[in-house]
Amino acid sequence: MKVDDAQTPEVDPLSSILDSRTFQRSPKLQALLEWLWLHQDREISQYEIATEVLGQPSEFDPAIDATVRVHISRLRQKLKEFYEDEGKSCRVRASIPLGSYQLEIEENSEDVLVAEEHSLRDAELLAILRKRLNLASMILAVTILVAVAVGILFWVSPSNPGWSLGELPVFWQRFLANRKPVRLIIEHPILYRWQSDRLVAGDFGILRDKGNQVPEKLGCLVEAYGSPGLYMSMIRNIDTVAAVQLTRRLAEAGVGVTLDESETMIESVIDANVICLGSVRRVFEQKLFARQTSFRPVGRADGFYDVRGGRGVHKVYQRRVLTTRRKVIPGLIALLPPGKAGTNRLVIAGEHTAGLVAFLFSESGSEAIEDLRTKNGSPKWFEVLVQQEADGTKMISGKPMILRSLTDHK
Repeated sequence: MKVDDAQTPEVDPLSSILDSRTFQRSPKLQALLEWLWLHQDREISQYEIATEVLGQPSEFDPAIDATVRVHISRLRQKLKEFYEDEGKSCRVRASIPLGSYQLEIEENSEDVLVAEEHSLRDAELLAILRKRLNLASMILAVTILVAVAVGILFWVSPSNPGWSLGELPVFWQRFLANRKPVRLIIEHPILYRWQSDRLVAGDFGILRDKGNQVPEKLGCLVEAYGSPGLYMSMIRNIDTVAAVQLTRRLAEAGVGVTLDESETMIESVIDANVICLGSVRRVFEQKLFARQTSFRPVGRADGFYDVRGGRGVHKVYQRRVLTTRRKVIPGLIALLPPGKAGTNRLVIAGEHTAGLVAFLFSESGSEAIEDLRTKNGSPKWFEVLVQQEADGTKMISGKPMILRSLTDHK
């Protein structure tokens, strides 16, 4: 009998590893894993690990002492052994990428196979979907989802002469004060399909069909399975939800919204206000935004590090897993200085864009940003880092952590 997800008891994923047979006789590795887990939200150094976890003296020098590297390697192997045996069914998985000391936590999906067998380690490469995935169902579901999203964007969002911005939170009143319509940029990469092996893959860096030219990152698959055919253009589910929420709320206030090409650059839009919405790595391809923000993407995750934390000090903000259901997710909202034509530019980047949109349209979220803006000198154009807490796929809270002016940052 299938157990309802809401009734499944929460399990501490860290405890399930520490209490396992695999780690039972490795107290040092237990201590190291627990410390890394508790510090997954920031960058760490070999020196910290050596002195705070492994009992090394303050004179420890990682350049001549490999103690930390050896223990990290052992822990990486132990985690691999755990997930191959006792942890096979774990929904949350921890790993330490090669060349890193940072613990990465991610949810496991039985329907998706990571393409390590083809040496496809780049995070921008969509995981390969194999035979056990019902492709027919996936095609139908994604096609309907995209069609509904695009249909709503064009159906419910005609510009209405009777604008009623007073019904919107203060954040949106400021963004739409010029009374220009809105153009929405969302990533929707191209997927390719190999008929002979029922295999689907795509490169999130390629967002438009270029004469059936297969992305370079998929070259190893071409060598193994031959040339693929075009499959579909897709939008992340969470971005679809975010777009529908945003469009409906703006339409209620009489604001017209149209969907734009995913490769459109923010600065090229001169006839409307523009909103760029999507995953962290994709949104940072917007060069105008990347030049102005004080944050950068973190590795393979939808997280950020703060480049203005001081020389050699970068504060990291990334997903923190609390239990099998609850997690803390960072997101970035940036209201960029306007273009020459007076058009406003908004960027919404993160793993859970729908949660960020809901936060911006809530009175509490808008007021929290306004309070933080006032405390920081009331900049007109700014970026704000938001920490969201989720229970499963449901966003239950949001809090602005850092707000900075964008007018003085080059």
